[in-house]
Amino acid sequence: MRKSIKWFISIIVIAIVVVIIAAIVFISSFNINNYKTAISSQFTKVTGRTLTINGNIQLSLFPWLGLKLHDASIGNPAGFANKQFASIGEVDIKVKLLPLFSGRLEANKIIAKRAQINLIKNAKGESNWQHWNKNGKQKLAAITNPSGSPLGYNAAIKASTQMQKTPWKINISAIELDNSTLTYRDQQTDQNIKLDHIQFSSHDINIGNSFPLLASLHIVSNKPKLTGQVNLKANLLVSKGLAQINLEKMRLQSTLQGEGLPNKQMNVVLNTTINLNQTAQAVRLVNLDLQAAPLMLKKVNGQFRYGEQTSSMNNDLSVKGQLNLSELGFGPFKMQHVIIGILAKNNVYSIPSLSADVYGGRLTASGRYDHSGETPIINIKQSLKNMQAGPLMATLGLQVSLINYGVYASSMFNKLWQLFTTHVQGNANFNTELTTQGKNAQALRSNLHGKLAFAFKDGAIKGINIGYLINLGTALINRQTPPQRTTSPTQTTFGLLQGSFSVRNGIASSNDLLLESPLLRVTGKGSANLSNNTLNFMLKATQLRQKTVGGQQVNVPSKLVIPLLVKGTLQQPTIRPDMQTILLLQGKQQIDKEIDKNIGGSFGKTLKKKLNQLENLLE
Repeated sequence: MRKSIKWFISIIVIAIVVVIIAAIVFISSFNINNYKTAISSQFTKVTGRTLTINGNIQLSLFPWLGLKLHDASIGNPAGFANKQFASIGEVDIKVKLLPLFSGRLEANKIIAKRAQINLIKNAKGESNWQHWNKNGKQKLAAITNPSGSPLGYNAAIKASTQMQKTPWKINISAIELDNSTLTYRDQQTDQNIKLDHIQFSSHDINIGNSFPLLASLHIVSNKPKLTGQVNLKANLLVSKGLAQINLEKMRLQSTLQGEGLPNKQMNVVLNTTINLNQTAQAVRLVNLDLQAAPLMLKKVNGQFRYGEQTSSMNNDLSVKGQLNLSELGFGPFKMQHVIIGILAKNNVYSIPSLSADVYGGRLTASGRYDHSGETPIINIKQSLKNMQAGPLMATLGLQVSLINYGVYASSMFNKLWQLFTTHVQGNANFNTELTTQGKNAQALRSNLHGKLAFAFKDGAIKGINIGYLINLGTALINRQTPPQRTTSPTQTTFGLLQGSFSVRNGIASSNDLLLESPLLRVTGKGSANLSNNTLNFMLKATQLRQKTVGGQQVNVPSKLVIPLLVKGTLQQPTIRPDMQTILLLQGKQQIDKEIDKNIGGSFGKTLKKKLNQLENLLE
């Protein structure tokens, strides 16, 4: 019996050896290059794309299941200028055969050289990475996702879930991507982006253990016009089953050059750790620090949950979370203790709440970008209370550059913010509520609507001496010698400076401007064009004189009102007496004198009253 068993086992072993020898002989004598045409034809049937293999194909079976391929490319569908969707100069993959039968993937170095992918969106808005023929797309879906649901986020989640149930043990000696290129061209907007000289390497890749990543690339873009170098270093930890993925000790460094950058150059350094929990569908951001002058972020921590919103049109990822920043800076401008809520769902991206400490005051804001329809819509609300404009002005000097809370919409109001914070000191309060819509910057400016209100207390306007302008206007009206300019610092102190603006079609208009101090009072109205930065305001300034009324000292305005014009730009406003109105006042004074001299009496008083009413009507 034992001899029979041994004899049977010997026959099985001999048979296995014969099969292995036969397979080796077959592989060694089989030339797959003779079947290139058949492989390309079958690929076209499945995908709808052409496959061109100009180089040799090398196969191996034992002990390494290997593929080495040279000079191959995949074509674009009709309607795209570039004939190639993707190409590869060389790829070399070797995987141990026997471990595959026990759920282990053990690979030698995986090498890809001179890979190139060309992404194109044509003039019709069609993308070459989505444009597959119907039969090919169904076959790909059946291969990737047996349930038949669309390829994309769901398929990835299901595949990941399956791997979590039956996790493979993966051990790869090294992966190298050498001298590769990715291009993107949008023929609708004439945008071209090229990432070239792409290098990527990793080694000792073992699921469950941390392994290093190194990457670098060069970027060239025409919109925005930008060139630069990007380098990335990190450690990647992937749990068995892919339930958790941690990108640890990530450091990204970049040097960028472009016309729209501050000083036409920007150096970027980013350090952080990112934790992805696929089971909980959560992402955690740990101790992010960013230096990208003039932007600076310190100790940013955040937690986000994500999921998929499926509609008949597309699949959109929903995100909800919060960021906590120790400090946020934009140039010399600083905010501390920043808390930002983030929400994205169905192509609507919003900041439900933003709060921060700003120069002794408190900023609260919210914003919403709605791209669910054909035309994007932006809404912004912002409130700033008890900010000290003096320290802010000392920090910024005479040129402020405030970070935009709402991209185009509030960036225009930042110009008005510049006017206040550059020239005004005091305890500041701001409230803004803005909305706009459009597909480009010009449309967003033209459609800007909303309101703004501000109030400064116990401060000063730097660079403007309204008291001197009142004296100058008085001298001009009375045909007297103009007063000498003072040598002391030019400013106007006030107890209150306030006003509100109504915004329509990019023009901010006000009719309730007010400045009050113990010595003077100014009212005004006018508009600021936020599209071209121009100012057009008419002010009425009067001196206040103390007078005893009922045993108390009160400030009484002078009967003479001096008209002032504010012109120029938001960055460089000018203020001067309104000479045209002053000439009219001179004429009125002369008429009043003639009436008193030649008419007088009650009729003269009535005539002067009617002339005053006519003056107000004309004004």
